[in-house]
Amino acid sequence: MRTSSSSSSGNLASLMLVLAFVVLQTGASVQAQGVGNILTSSLFTTFFPNANSFYTYDSFIAAANAYPSFGTAGTSDQQLQEVAAFCAHVTQETGGLQYINEINPGSNYCDSSNTQYPCAPGQSYYGRGPLQISWNYNYGAAVGSVGYDILSDPNQVANDPTLSFKTALWFWTTPSSATEPSCHDVMVGNWTPSSTDVADGREPGFGETINIINGGIECGQANTAASNRITYYQNFCSQLNVSPGSNLDCASATPY
Repeated sequence: MRTSSSSSSGNLASLMLVLAFVVLQTGASVQAQGVGNILTSSLFTTFFPNANSFYTYDSFIAAANAYPSFGTAGTSDQQLQEVAAFCAHVTQETGGLQYINEINPGSNYCDSSNTQYPCAPGQSYYGRGPLQISWNYNYGAAVGSVGYDILSDPNQVANDPTLSFKTALWFWTTPSSATEPSCHDVMVGNWTPSSTDVADGREPGFGETINIINGGIECGQANTAASNRITYYQNFCSQLNVSPGSNLDCASATPY
C-alpha cells in the first residue's frame, strides 16, 4: 500500500507541475504596468490599426518597463500628453507602425568623423524601429541602455521588436547633449528653456519635441511633416481626453 500510495502521489505532483507549466506558457504575456495603464492593448490597436505584426503590444510594454518614467512622470495630464506625443511621432516616422526600416535610405548614415562610435565594417545605420533611430553615433550611444550591441549589429533593431521599441524609448528619454533636452523632459515639465532657447523661439510644448527629433528639416519654417505630427498629436490627445497644451509647432523656432 505504501508503494502504491507513493506512486500515486508522485504522479499527481508530476501532473500538477505539467499543468502549471502549460498555464504559464499559454497565458504568458508581459504584465502591463506603468504606461500600460494609459496605452492599453485595445487603445494600442486603435492608435495603430495598420501596424506591422512585428510591432506587438507585448514588445512595447516589455520595452516600456525598462524605461519606467515614460508615461508615469509629471501630472496626470502630462502623462497623457507624453503618450500622445510619442505616438504622434511614431505615426509620422513609420506610417503608424507599418514600416520597420527606412524606405529608400539616401546613405549608410555613417559619420566617419565620430571616433567614439565608429561604424562597423559593412554596416549601415539608416532608420530602424518606431522612431527610426539613425546614424552610428545614435546606435552607439544607445548600446548600454538597450542592452545589445546595435553598433556592431544594427540589423537586430529590425529583428527584435522589444529591442526596436527600446531604441525609440532610449531616444525619447535621453538628452542628446547638455544643451538639448529629451522629449520626455519637455513633455513632463522637467525642462526650463535657457535665455538662448527663449531668444531662439524654443519653448516647452509639443513643438519642441519636433525640433529635437527632426528640427534641422522641419523647424524654423512652415513644414508639411511638422504639421502632420501636430495633427496626429491633437488627434491622440482628443482620444485620451486631454488638452494638447500650447506651443505645438516649431515654425518660429531655430533648429539645434
